[in-house]
Amino acid sequence: MKNHIRFLSLFFSLIIAFSGISVIPALSENDDSADNTLTVTQSSSGIDDYLSDYEGKDFKGDAITVTCEDFITNTPDSYREYLGKTAVFTAQEQKIEIPVKMINAGLYEISFDYVALSNDESSIEAGILINGKLPYEEADNIVFPRIWINKDEIKRDKNDNDITPIQIQKEEWQNYKLYDSEGLYILPLKFYFDSGENNLSLAVYLGSIAINAVHFEPVTEVPSYKDTKNNNSSYKTYSGKNIVLQGQDAKYKTSKELRPISDKSDPAVEPSNAFHTRINCVGGNNWNTTGKRITWEVDVPEDALYTLAFNYRQNYVSNTSSIRKILIDGNVPFAEAYDMKFPYTSDWSIINFGNDKPYKIYLTKGLHTVSLEVCLGEVSDISRRLKRLINDVGRLYREIVMITGSSPDANRDYRLFEQLPDLNENLGKYKAEIDELVKEYNAISKRSGGTNAVVLQKLGFVLERMKKSKFDAHEYVVDMFNNYSSASAWVYEMRSMPLDIEKIILAGDNADYSSYKSTGFERFKFGTKKLLASFIVDYNNFSEDGGNGAIDVWVNLGRDQANVLTRMVEDTFTPQTGIKVNVKLSTATMIQAKLSGNAPDCTLMQERTIPVNLAMRGALYDLSNFDDLEQVVKERYGRENIITPYKYKGGVYGLPDTETFDLMYIRNDVFEQLGLQVPKTWDDFIRCSSVIMRNNLSVWLPQLYTTFLYQFGGTLYKEDLSATNLNTPEAYRAFEYFCSLYTEYKFPVEISFYNRFRTGETPMGIAPMTEFATLMSAASEINGVWNVYPIPGVLKDGEMNNTIVGSGTAAVILSGTKNPKGAWEFIKWWTDTDAQYRYTSDVEAIAGVAARHISANVHTLAQLSWGRNNLSTILDQYNVVTDLPQVPGGYYLTRAINNAFFSVRNSNADPKKMLLLWSGKVDEEMARKIKEYS
Repeated sequence: MKNHIRFLSLFFSLIIAFSGISVIPALSENDDSADNTLTVTQSSSGIDDYLSDYEGKDFKGDAITVTCEDFITNTPDSYREYLGKTAVFTAQEQKIEIPVKMINAGLYEISFDYVALSNDESSIEAGILINGKLPYEEADNIVFPRIWINKDEIKRDKNDNDITPIQIQKEEWQNYKLYDSEGLYILPLKFYFDSGENNLSLAVYLGSIAINAVHFEPVTEVPSYKDTKNNNSSYKTYSGKNIVLQGQDAKYKTSKELRPISDKSDPAVEPSNAFHTRINCVGGNNWNTTGKRITWEVDVPEDALYTLAFNYRQNYVSNTSSIRKILIDGNVPFAEAYDMKFPYTSDWSIINFGNDKPYKIYLTKGLHTVSLEVCLGEVSDISRRLKRLINDVGRLYREIVMITGSSPDANRDYRLFEQLPDLNENLGKYKAEIDELVKEYNAISKRSGGTNAVVLQKLGFVLERMKKSKFDAHEYVVDMFNNYSSASAWVYEMRSMPLDIEKIILAGDNADYSSYKSTGFERFKFGTKKLLASFIVDYNNFSEDGGNGAIDVWVNLGRDQANVLTRMVEDTFTPQTGIKVNVKLSTATMIQAKLSGNAPDCTLMQERTIPVNLAMRGALYDLSNFDDLEQVVKERYGRENIITPYKYKGGVYGLPDTETFDLMYIRNDVFEQLGLQVPKTWDDFIRCSSVIMRNNLSVWLPQLYTTFLYQFGGTLYKEDLSATNLNTPEAYRAFEYFCSLYTEYKFPVEISFYNRFRTGETPMGIAPMTEFATLMSAASEINGVWNVYPIPGVLKDGEMNNTIVGSGTAAVILSGTKNPKGAWEFIKWWTDTDAQYRYTSDVEAIAGVAARHISANVHTLAQLSWGRNNLSTILDQYNVVTDLPQVPGGYYLTRAINNAFFSVRNSNADPKKMLLLWSGKVDEEMARKIKEYS
């Protein structure tokens, strides 16, 4: 009987697999799919395979230098003097050729003398080609570090709290040897050159740099400490007073996120204050990814051997250590400095470099630098192999799901081992690799059965069960997904190594560190003061009371964001205008504020539906009273319709401060596997969807009826905004088409897009811009294999209409303000390019890219780092956003459209009738509200 079921299941699955005829009529006229698609590039092999071909061929001779005068570039005027040197200036998406003649063939390391230009803050990403070819995929993701410094010394505000210094870029010549940007190889990258004439191509994808010279150097050989110590055995050991470097006094950083921070957990941290904020350390959660480096400068009094000690706290990652590479004057002194471990500790602790037998480092009298850089150390090999393994398991999972779907039928025999001939071999191979990785990880962590090891062991157990259960392997697909997802998360987590540094101590033998630790009584006394401060200090008021002439600004933000805003006001707005501002945190609504008689002058980031609802009730000030409103809108946004949602009866009641819209997200690797091209029209989108879903993968399309409506040539409301405009042919056609995507093509109505996009189960989907920041920050294992593209559109008479409906927030002024001109000056300043850029930059410096402020100011949007090949897409989409008007009773519209849609999808109702029925109900509600507030 079971064999009969298997035969029938296979028969019907073949019928389904070969079906796929489109039941939806073509939308686009003159649609040539060959002209309306974008190709997906292919990647090369990995560095391990590349180096295995040239094993034992490391170059050992003298370095070869090629100066910029010998570079070949298409822009001759790019040669000019800069900061005392001749340089070639490379712009984004530009390639330069560097010819070099090698006497000896071999593997070389490459370094550049360059300046990172501060015209933007995007990562400087580039690719290296050798004789026209990409040697390995890691060479296509080179990142040149920038230099960031504190703009000013640490100052205090009028409430006696330290102000976190602004981070600015410093343009300075630096030499950088090329490394793997992910830190999976702790030594510099190697490149093979034949003897004779060769050519190195530098393709700059993001950012811009000025280059003076390129050095082709012998392969790095770092001696062990034992060898270095023998060489320095004749030097004396330092015997003077301890030399202390405060963490917050770091000279250089490679990221704007590495700003000095504050801690109040221990009175021994210098400086400390129970009642006020003191900047006293550096690091934190943002000092967590490989390559991020902090550098201190020290003036040593004499030629001698010095020990290094650190007052640190690592309470971020339990059961493991955060690892740092130590550099002295930019160089690693010996091999052990690649792997300085900072174990987990909940309190501030002092650790010697070398632990019980501190290493000694020889320094000559004068200025030196000490740097700490996030490094994977001895876990780099495991991390690299784990990433490769997870990619392989993910690819295998997608191959299985293409046959079984994500929820296989337990009673069906999918004949997986016949359809996937390598399945048995791969399951066994991946299980063996997992066992080896678990064994090595436990040896490094000096413990077995840890959480991370268990994650891998569970995945291995599932793979083993699938291998042993050839006829029932499909029953483990869900378990495979769950454990694969957990292991994927570990790829990111094991490479995340936050750390706090309070001070660095240079000393001699048997140094005394007792003065840097607090006693139990001191901690009790300090804790009592902090308790007292909690009753005295107003933590919701971020500014000193400016008196009767000050503007009250209420914000419903996080405390860090409110702090950033306050510092900006004190640094720029008040000095520029003379207007004082009281910034206060508040969760109260503006209606509650008005009724209480204690409303602020203005408030920021009000949701899109709020300004018109408040304006109807007379609670907001009309911004059209200001003569420069039109100019302000034009300068900041470049399109007038962005203020449409904030208009009411001829008035304007909000100035946009954020603007979000949908983008199309594509997994390039899956598209390459399926032979697909990125769609430009909805017809293309449907064709791609057919292929994707025939392979049992999914596509995500959220509620986009209003977008379809405008692309079909319709509008949401009548011109006088008295009723909806959903009883038109365009509205009916758009609604029928939208519903058919779910009824005929069975698009899902609910999905975890982030999780499924991360695994590749949903390789194509429409999602908001906020998803971009989430993927960049929390799905690093798929960085480089996905991009965003414009929303598909309708092609008619050669014109593409890919309009998208936007959403966002606005800054508003309350009608009861006694200083409307001052409040207007404030929200103009707040929405200006410089203020929006600084706010976004500072918030990301604190909380990372996941907390990105999506500014409505198009110039600010263009300055942010969006990764390779994404900025132009985002700006193009911004320019075709339609912002819908807000009307009395409009709150009922979304509910009505959803009701109409689900009636069609779930009950097979007639789309036209349902749209007419529910739009009529919206019209009734609008009429009632218009009458109420007329």
